[in-house]
Amino acid sequence: MFKTGPITRVINSLYRNQQILTFYGIRKSESVSRSKYNRVEDDAESVKIQQQSVASPIFFWKDMDIWLYLLAEGVDFNEAYRLGYDRVGCWCCPNNNQRAQFLSRIYMSEKSKKWRDFLISFAKKIGKPDPEVYVDEGNWKARQGGNGLEAAGDVKIKFLNCTSEEHAKIYRLVRPFDDELIGMFVPFGRVAPELGQKLLREVLVLDSKTNVPILSIQPFEHDGYEHSVKVRTMNVVNHDDLQRMVGY
Repeated sequence: MFKTGPITRVINSLYRNQQILTFYGIRKSESVSRSKYNRVEDDAESVKIQQQSVASPIFFWKDMDIWLYLLAEGVDFNEAYRLGYDRVGCWCCPNNNQRAQFLSRIYMSEKSKKWRDFLISFAKKIGKPDPEVYVDEGNWKARQGGNGLEAAGDVKIKFLNCTSEEHAKIYRLVRPFDDELIGMFVPFGRVAPELGQKLLREVLVLDSKTNVPILSIQPFEHDGYEHSVKVRTMNVVNHDDLQRMVGY
């Protein structure tokens, strides 16, 4: 929502239906998830923005290759690497390894203690019988679904299959249908409100490569749902997969 959506809007405004090439700096050895990528991705199912092909020039480089290049070319780098960190990002990120957490306790002891106290307090709030162990052994990293957060109830997707239209679902909303909701569909393709049925406030989303409509979005009144939206998939091979992505 905060990265892919805005980037897609900029790309659409500059290049419309043109195919573009994007360069990534990711490497195969960085993580298990990235090891499953390809050096070049141009399949619509593999890239977040449909009209882009993605190339990763240093995909097969090892850490040693990176450091030899940086030092040989005099490229500046984050000072945290000199302290022993092998990756540099958010210091309290749950994806950090034990080494990074250990170094943070040394170099940022006050912040690390504050973060640990917060996690322990939260663990107690959600009823963990061994909050210190839960935090120190990293079990808090596996928590899914926002358990314990007041807002967690708002993000559980509730929907019904539409009885009058095939490949359509009615999703419950926690607030009225608005432009912000429509903006969340930008990663699917080009949002085209001008092509929808105006009386129904329908908005169509077009496949970026083919310009063919793949989604129809419109506000919908349904008993028991204060606010809801009907989303219909069209002109795709697998309707269930596309609706699953809509749910995300």
